Amino acid sequence: MDESINELVDVIKATFKRGGNVIIPSFALGRTQDLLLILNRLVKEGRLFRINVYIDSPLAEKITKVYVAHPEYFDEEAKQIFNVTSRDAMRIHFAHSVEDSMALNRIRKEAIIIASSGMCEGGRIGHHLRHNLGRGESSIVFVGYQAEGTLGRKIVDGEKVVEVFGDTMRVRAGIHTLGGFSAHAGQSELLNWISCFQNSPEIFIVHGEEKVSLEFQALINQRFSCKTHVPYKGEEYSI
Repeated sequence: MDESINELVDVIKATFKRGGNVIIPSFALGRTQDLLLILNRLVKEGRLFRINVYIDSPLAEKITKVYVAHPEYFDEEAKQIFNVTSRDAMRIHFAHSVEDSMALNRIRKEAIIIASSGMCEGGRIGHHLRHNLGRGESSIVFVGYQAEGTLGRKIVDGEKVVEVFGDTMRVRAGIHTLGGFSAHAGQSELLNWISCFQNSPEIFIVHGEEKVSLEFQALINQRFSCKTHVPYKGEEYSI
C-alpha cells in the first residue's frame, strides 16, 4: 500500500505539472471512500496541496453520506476526513446531476475525477475517458481489478486504440495501475484461511478468471483433502 500511495502522489504531481487531469475509475462502495481518506491524509501531511476532488457517481455520493452520518464507527484518522481547515483543505465536489457531470469535462487541468464504474464498463467514467484518454498530459489511474474483456482491462493491457461509447479513441494518456488498493485476499492468504478449518469444507471457486481459478483449484487439491469446484456459467448445485 505504501508503494501505491507514493506512486499516486507522483502521478498527481506530474500530471498537474503537465497541465492535465487525473481520472480514477473506482467502485462506489468502499474503494471511493478509501481514496478520499488517503487523499485527505496526503494533504494533511503536506504531500499534496489544496487539491480538488470530484466524485462523479450518484451511488458513491449516497454511500459516502452514509459513512459521514456514522462517525461513531470511524477510527481516529477517519474522523478527520471532513474535519479540515481552509488552509489545508481537500476540496470535495459531488456531481449531483448529469449537467454537473458534463461540466467536469470542461475542466482541462488539475482535477482529480473519481467515477464509476470501476472497470469502465458503464456509468459516467466513460465520458471522462472520452475527454482525457487522448490527452498526453492526463493520467488514468486504476485502483481495482480489471476483469478480462472489460474496457479497463484493455487499457491496462496497453491497447493503443480502444472503443468508448462507440467512438474509437487513441490512448495517449498515462496509464497507471496501483495494486496496493486491492480488497481481495491473495493466494497465500486464501490458502492460510482454508488451513484453519478443522473439517474438510466443500469449496466453490467463483471469483476469478477461468485459468487462474483452475490453477488455484489444483493448488488446493494438492494441499488439502477438500472437494473443490470451478463452476461454469449456468451450472447448478444443491447445497
